[in-house]
Amino acid sequence: MIEKYTRKLNTGEGRDYVANAKERVKRQEAETREHILQNPMIWGPGESIRDYEKDCFLNSTGSVTLNEGDCKTDFFKNDSRRNNLGTQFGSRGANYFIALNPLRNTVAEKLDILKGDIVDIKNEIISVEISWKEKLAMLDYAKQHALTIYHALQYPKRFGISLSKRHDEAIMIAEKMAEDSTRAFYLHMLGHPVDISYLDSLLVILNSIASFGVETNHFKILELDNPLIILGNAYANSIHYPETDTIIALPSGGTQPGIVTKVFMELIGKNPSLHFIPLSTHSTKKQSGEELSVEQLIDLVSEIDINGKKVLVTEDNSNTGKTLTKMSDAIKRFGPLSVNSSLAELDPWRVFVKNKFGSIDVTDEEHPDFKTAVGIVPITRKFLPDRQVRKIAAQKVVFSGLEVNENQEETTISNEEYQKVINSNEFNIFKSVYENVLKKVGDKYGYRNPFMVAQEMILALNKSFYEKFKNTKEERKIVSSVATALVKYPYLPRSIKDKLMSGQSTGVYEYGKDSPWLVEGVESLLEDCFASVARNDGTFYIWTKGDSHRKGYEPLPGAHEQDFRYRISGLSELVERIKAKHNIKTNQFKFLSLPKKTRLIKELVNINAKNADSVVFVVEDTIENIVDAKKIVTSDGIEFESFLIDGGDKGNSLVDCSKKVRDDLSGRKVSFVFDMDDTLLHEDFRKENQPIQIYFRMRELGII
Repeated sequence: MIEKYTRKLNTGEGRDYVANAKERVKRQEAETREHILQNPMIWGPGESIRDYEKDCFLNSTGSVTLNEGDCKTDFFKNDSRRNNLGTQFGSRGANYFIALNPLRNTVAEKLDILKGDIVDIKNEIISVEISWKEKLAMLDYAKQHALTIYHALQYPKRFGISLSKRHDEAIMIAEKMAEDSTRAFYLHMLGHPVDISYLDSLLVILNSIASFGVETNHFKILELDNPLIILGNAYANSIHYPETDTIIALPSGGTQPGIVTKVFMELIGKNPSLHFIPLSTHSTKKQSGEELSVEQLIDLVSEIDINGKKVLVTEDNSNTGKTLTKMSDAIKRFGPLSVNSSLAELDPWRVFVKNKFGSIDVTDEEHPDFKTAVGIVPITRKFLPDRQVRKIAAQKVVFSGLEVNENQEETTISNEEYQKVINSNEFNIFKSVYENVLKKVGDKYGYRNPFMVAQEMILALNKSFYEKFKNTKEERKIVSSVATALVKYPYLPRSIKDKLMSGQSTGVYEYGKDSPWLVEGVESLLEDCFASVARNDGTFYIWTKGDSHRKGYEPLPGAHEQDFRYRISGLSELVERIKAKHNIKTNQFKFLSLPKKTRLIKELVNINAKNADSVVFVVEDTIENIVDAKKIVTSDGIEFESFLIDGGDKGNSLVDCSKKVRDDLSGRKVSFVFDMDDTLLHEDFRKENQPIQIYFRMRELGII
């Protein structure tokens, strides 16, 4: 069982808790992987994933990486079905993530995409020339679309909404379809022959789903859809709970783990029954403000024969344990011999965060046994994590056909026009719509998903305008043009841009206490740091947070915007001027947009490990980040220095930091690491300017 604490965890205990959970999962994943490879009972006679063990063709999001030579059919020649990766491409393109695609916003549009994909799969997958990997990628599409339809149909049941008999019958058909498609995908992975007759049923349900009142927000992207994690978790379930005779899967997260667990148990000679109960207490609370009680869950469980059975409940992850605890309590009312719960991924950061900030007390919740978990939920690592890296990765694929136009000609506007607009009632109304759109798409500033924000703004303000260009080449041009305005700031008056570039206050918005984008003291600090770098062969890094895939550090939406802020703020110009003055070499300075500074710090440790007199100097705005960096650096015996920029009238300033560089680090070989936001630049400068940029662009295009 999860380790129990009798009080709230402090930061140190929480970090240990997370580290121990990660280490445990890493060990369990390795043990499960080895066990799978050595078990002859689960492998079929055909080609399988085992033959590609060292190929690593499945990336961290589960997409199949293909070369043109892998494809013998025309299915992946459609750009919407692939994600280009240089000489290769990933199989999960924009069509795969139809729930997120902003250019296919209505239910009808989404269904048209799904139908087209399934028809082509049905025709192409029977080709005698099709490769094993290409067939796997096609089966992945069929699985995703079947699960999308099933979850969309049963979505209202998560909130206890009664449905018509005809709707319930459709759900039963879709459930079988989801099970058959998932079974086919994973059996193909294991080298077994597969039945694809379910594709006909899938087309039938696609033609009728619109009549059941399905809405566009019922199309959801699965947080867990990495086949290797699902495969490992399901196999672990079959090993740890071999006597299970009833599996209860909790859609949407528990659907695939439940189905694949049944597949593995059948391969080892067992035949458990499988049932789906669409339940999530946190989703219900968001919808109605109240959580489902155990009594309400009893009605959901009563239709399943549980008496005297050994029950296993599958779910993707859990951070409060409420869903699984209440489900377990409801099941126990019907006399099972045993009830076990299985999670595919652990979620230690959220457990710790919610415990630390009082949302839950880990001692109050009966957490499930974690011995079958083989993954960690990929959240952004911050104290109030709110965004799945998995979802951001999918959005990168969805928006791959759109791009910000770096060469778009600027429109010159006067300062008088600028002031007139920002003080008008029309703009205040526009700004209100903009803020509502940001909430709708879950984007705090509008730069993570600029294309989605752009499309939603056009629809909100002039739907007929959008309809006129939908499904034409102009659609992409218009959406891209508006998105460009979100991240490039083309409509700031020239006089204001000149002031910004020279570090002067604009007098238009208040950044902090009338300060410019550049924090006071930046220039003198850069002078001192680059002088030290030149004299002592040091290095200087400016770091800012940019999202990435879990594996590797490929930039996602927003990374280009981080670079743009570095340039438009005037910081890059200042850096280049001072670099030239001190003859700084190319390899002595880098501007980096990474998901975690720890990667950069580790690289610096490797660089400095051979230099006895070297020191890593980190400048940050939070003590937690400094503690993290210090732990990495000092563990390898390298000297560590830091400076905390904590703001305020009595806080440590960049002027104080300059003094430390001159007095304490003189003559030392220093690797400087500066966090750009809230140290060198004021963090919120972009928040005020984005509405005015998109307003002028939409006015210029005739949208408003």
